[in-house]
Amino acid sequence: MKDFVLKTGELRESHTAENVLKSIVDGLQEFGVQLESVVAVTTDNAANYVNAVEKHMKTMNVPCFAHTINLAVRKGLGVRSIENSVARLKRTAAYFNHSATTSYLLEEKQKQMEMPKRDKLINDCTTRWNSTYEMISRALEQQAPVAAVIFDKKLSNLELSTSEWTQLERVKDILRPFKVSTVALSTDKYPTASAVLPMRHVLLSHLRQETDSDTAAVKEMKAKITADLNKRYPEDGDVFMFLNTASYLDPRFHCLGHLDHGRQQEVHDKVLA
Repeated sequence: MKDFVLKTGELRESHTAENVLKSIVDGLQEFGVQLESVVAVTTDNAANYVNAVEKHMKTMNVPCFAHTINLAVRKGLGVRSIENSVARLKRTAAYFNHSATTSYLLEEKQKQMEMPKRDKLINDCTTRWNSTYEMISRALEQQAPVAAVIFDKKLSNLELSTSEWTQLERVKDILRPFKVSTVALSTDKYPTASAVLPMRHVLLSHLRQETDSDTAAVKEMKAKITADLNKRYPEDGDVFMFLNTASYLDPRFHCLGHLDHGRQQEVHDKVLA
């Protein structure tokens, strides 16, 4: 697949829907693209961008699924006990990364324990997709030497309980498919619109799986992510049919296994009409 960046421009005015629209239209006109020929536009979920496309352009807006995933995950991570554990982990990572002596001590503990990987902790950044997953994964990987440093330096305010570590392990397992999906959707080597709804189906199925280690907080987290994903791409909307049509035309998803038989037939009939 080949894609082309027609234009990248700075929007210096207030990012209102009207100004966003003008920027899009100016870019299209510069390359002789008629507004009527634009089938759909992909933006993030910010209201000003959505309104610019749907309200002013009168064009279908297909929300970026990677951004949608990030929003849903953030909702899930907002569950209080999980949020508290993640916040403490974030403080721990910041402390270790900004203190040269603590960072050196961590490296020494890693050597003593013959850790195969002697990596620093990763800090979370709310605007960087998957950063919470990466922070939790690295902390779990380095849990023993980190705990040893915290004990030696008497940093009890950074100490996580056994139950918190266990819960974070489960959170990591839940978030892993979301990272894989985000990375897959961020490619520019092959089309991704056809993968959106099948991928959402897989993620929702993943969230329905329960284990004995699912605490009340983990169950609430999964419920919040599920609710947020379910409200995106409503089945009675044009975007839903648009994305299913893309899936139908993609040999990887042609069978539409993410839909029931009735919906499969509906898409089949529309494409062949």
